[in-house]
Amino acid sequence: MASRMHVVASIEDILRIARQFPVFPCNLNKQPLTKNGFYDATQDEVQIVQWWKAHPEALVGVPTGTKTGLIVIDVDPHKCTGATTAWIQDHSAALFSTRHHDTRRDGKHYLFRSRETYASGADIWLDGEKRPGLDIRAEGGYIIWWHLHGCQAEGDIAELPPSLLVDRLRMAPPKMLQAHQRLLVSDTNWGASRARVVEALAYLDAADRDTWVKIGQAIHMASAGSDDGFNVWHWWSAGNGGPTVPATYVNERDCRYAWSSFNQRIDGKQLVTLGTLFALAYANGLERAEKVPDMPDDGRWAPFDPSVYEDMPPELTPEEWSEPLEVKEAAVATPGSSISFSDITPILDSAYLIKGVVQANSLTMMVGASGDGKSFFTIDACMAIATGQSWYGHKVNRGLVVYVAAEGGMGINNRFAAIKQKRVLSGAPVELVKAAVNLMDPVECDALVQLVRAAESKHGEKCAAIVFDTLARCMSGDENSTEDMNAAVKGADGIRTAIGCTVIVVHHYGKDASRGARGSTVLKAAVDTEISFEIRGESRVAKSTKQRDLEGGIEFAFDLETIFLGTDMEGEQVTSCVVRKLEGNDIPVPAKKPPSGAAQVKLYRHLQELKDGGASGIWTAAELRKMAREMGITKTTAQDLPITLAGSGHLKNIGGAYALVNE
Repeated sequence: MASRMHVVASIEDILRIARQFPVFPCNLNKQPLTKNGFYDATQDEVQIVQWWKAHPEALVGVPTGTKTGLIVIDVDPHKCTGATTAWIQDHSAALFSTRHHDTRRDGKHYLFRSRETYASGADIWLDGEKRPGLDIRAEGGYIIWWHLHGCQAEGDIAELPPSLLVDRLRMAPPKMLQAHQRLLVSDTNWGASRARVVEALAYLDAADRDTWVKIGQAIHMASAGSDDGFNVWHWWSAGNGGPTVPATYVNERDCRYAWSSFNQRIDGKQLVTLGTLFALAYANGLERAEKVPDMPDDGRWAPFDPSVYEDMPPELTPEEWSEPLEVKEAAVATPGSSISFSDITPILDSAYLIKGVVQANSLTMMVGASGDGKSFFTIDACMAIATGQSWYGHKVNRGLVVYVAAEGGMGINNRFAAIKQKRVLSGAPVELVKAAVNLMDPVECDALVQLVRAAESKHGEKCAAIVFDTLARCMSGDENSTEDMNAAVKGADGIRTAIGCTVIVVHHYGKDASRGARGSTVLKAAVDTEISFEIRGESRVAKSTKQRDLEGGIEFAFDLETIFLGTDMEGEQVTSCVVRKLEGNDIPVPAKKPPSGAAQVKLYRHLQELKDGGASGIWTAAELRKMAREMGITKTTAQDLPITLAGSGHLKNIGGAYALVNE
């Protein structure tokens, strides 16, 4: 269908919009008329008047994403399929609750506000299905403000409902690699080139957007997209190589977005390498070295093509999102990593997060069935970590907690509000992230690392724990696949190593709870601590069912206490719950099962005889194992007997010791 004629916007109307949002001029094909595109958008009236004096018929462009807080759903009715129409109908109440503009081709722009980062995309996937004709204008995008050009508009801009575009909520931009694209990187000479690159950057102008992108691509190529490469480029982008911060610099997130799109081979286009960087620096006065790393002298460098960055890449399917990038493995053994037998001494102290329960810098899993209180229990433990308060009688090392609430919604918000109200806390170093982080995607993992580092600076606390609730929502692959679960564990370990903190994943049982965590056994093998949940009568019990380096079998009994938070618009009560620790006679005792196996029967009968003979009925794990060995039980079996007898209800773990349970 042909475009309708558009009205030329008056300078008065343009300046009125500019009081709300930065603007920039575009031609009739919606292409920016400024050198740096929407990055030049401004609210400076003098600059705006100059632009429209030079281009009086220009369309008014407004950036979307973090620069303005605008998230726009763009509907093209001529491309819509039944799936798209169905989605629009299902969400019509939300769409028409906000400001909406007609476009010149009979489309619609639905404008929302949000402080979160959403990924732009064309013909996007939502709710597991592709929606042709439905685009998102968010991070790295812009729209034409069609209302200034004669198109109808209605309503005020509303906050974006969190559930509307949850599939587009990103810790970082989605991966830019398609199956037909290949990431071409080489870090062979980066170490040797780095100092020379930093020297050359002093001769280059980061305020020129084309140069900025070109240099970013060259450094990305040379450094294999490494964090060090990004840090060098971001340092220069922020003006640290010159006297002032360039006017085009937005923030680190903007640099991250661009960095993730660099060095793609698309339809045969050539890539930008360090040759381009040095050639530009030489032209600006850098003295030539005898040998310039990674720069052939044959003049075959391709001219910069801004479409590599500016053009929106084709939309990725969920399957393509889940394809893990190849990451180099660090060497596990070095010449200095061995120790002679004669030099081995006991390690008497170890760093802990919750002493005797969770080690520092470890991988922990909270696993149970739906409704057993594992998220409430995890939040309770996290608040103890954030405040440094003793937890179930165990000492706690204080630190920042970052809680990734992948399932979002108001539920998790209210759970934290409830514990804040119950404990009368005005503040604590806790950062709640209401978005999923794909542990199988190095880009999103790296973005979370940057978020955590920013939170450490914000709170003035070293991060002690990061929680992923739930694991299923933080991985894009098949949790039953060994390969996919390995990738997710690798992502969690990468974050743990980068931050130096404990990572806690909240997970579910499979159909058969007796078989433990759902999915591949890779996860259970990888974790240092596993805490399992069960419901006993009207109470709940969490129990350490695996410990790599600590004593297992410790139980934590609790109930859930309802907390009144307020009333909604219809006068209905809004509540949530907090953990109430059970003590003494309130602690539920597991139903006894007969001791199974000759070793259990033998030791249990011996303990009964000792108790009947006047013994206290309380022994340490070491004492129990020693007794078992003296009775001829093998060392391996003796090692597990305290835990197995506690599991069958015949012994009770009372914090470092075991008590015989009375009949």
